[in-house]
Amino acid sequence: MINYRPWGEFRWLMSRLTNEKYSFYGCLSTEHRCLGTFRTLVNKDNLDVHKFIRIIDPIDSEEHLANRNRVYNEYVNLVDESFILEQELLAPIGLIYSDILEFIDTTNGYLILDITSFPKRFFFPLIKIIIRSDKITNLIVTYSTPEKYSDSDLSESPMDWNHIPMFNTDDPDIKFKTALVGLGFMPLGLSSLLKDKFSDLELRLMFPFPPGAPFFQRTWKFIEDMQVTPKVDFKNIMRVDALNVSETFDMIRSLSFNDQSILMAPYGPKTMSLAMCLYACLTNSPVYYTQPISYDPKYSEGTLSSYGYCIKLNGINLFDLG
Repeated sequence: MINYRPWGEFRWLMSRLTNEKYSFYGCLSTEHRCLGTFRTLVNKDNLDVHKFIRIIDPIDSEEHLANRNRVYNEYVNLVDESFILEQELLAPIGLIYSDILEFIDTTNGYLILDITSFPKRFFFPLIKIIIRSDKITNLIVTYSTPEKYSDSDLSESPMDWNHIPMFNTDDPDIKFKTALVGLGFMPLGLSSLLKDKFSDLELRLMFPFPPGAPFFQRTWKFIEDMQVTPKVDFKNIMRVDALNVSETFDMIRSLSFNDQSILMAPYGPKTMSLAMCLYACLTNSPVYYTQPISYDPKYSEGTLSSYGYCIKLNGINLFDLG
């Protein structure tokens, strides 16, 4: 097992790696922070080819459009030529699959995937496709934290409980003993699913810690809103450093004997969900979610810090189960 997986503040991480130019694939959204990693690459002259996906939600507004245009203007001020593809939030997986494969063919094998503003139904399959590609020898996943989240509901109008594209299993012989829920700000209809989908499984809750005020109140409110039944053992709430993807990945491995599949529901921070995604990719674990179709146009403000996580280095998957 590989115990050392380099990660940290993005500028620091890049200063420790070979001075290669990296291709970049990210999501251009309504949030200023979606340009955090990209701006650093441009300023440091470490950018090779790049592409942004601009995702349009089913429930959109003039405010969404105005904020996307503001971020777009920041983007075009950084580069000589823009590369943007618009996709619907509920785009078929085939469109996501074909576009990332086409982009991979243009890269030099060094790729940065920025998941800051990608919805989970996009970045989960993107991770699975990229780590399986022999063309990509070095993969860094990046994430930028905001200065502030909106005080309002970050998302609403969740769809029915369903698997994330490419993360389901049709094998009736696969039995699950554990259900793992990554806790976030909003349960998005999860409370009713606890009785229906998790009734026969040991429920484990992964709590991002220390989140810092006022975030921890919203995470505990998540648990309260789930209306957890008395049979759930609160000792099964595991506190993890949400920014430490490596430790979170190892924590998930510790839940399963012989790296068996775990039923997962990633409602928490993107970096915690990244650890869940990496484990699911390696174990054929199903991942389910209630995808919201409306996001707060003021989802977050500013950019606080950008972090980078080495997933593949020199052709080696650092999160392999070997």
